[in-house]
Amino acid sequence: DLRGMFVWDPDLNRFEAAAVNRLQMPVSEFLVGSPITVDPETELSDVIALMLEHGIGAVPVIHPHSNDLVGIISYVDVLRGLQDIA
Repeated sequence: DLRGMFVWDPDLNRFEAAAVNRLQMPVSEFLVGSPITVDPETELSDVIALMLEHGIGAVPVIHPHSNDLVGIISYVDVLRGLQDIA
């Protein structure tokens, strides 16, 4: 019997409307003012420690002299890099 499994909740409609509004906001509203970054020579163990310490899943890699974005290292990249030794 499926009766009672589906409940209409007016709060759900408000949540959905708020989510749609938030999805239409510019990304600048969500940026972190001082992001945690590393340079290309940072040891992988230090990157892992930063991710764990700050509860983040990715870190921008910035060239130390030009401040150009070189790339982004994510926890998935770390796992892929360690996969062959597991």
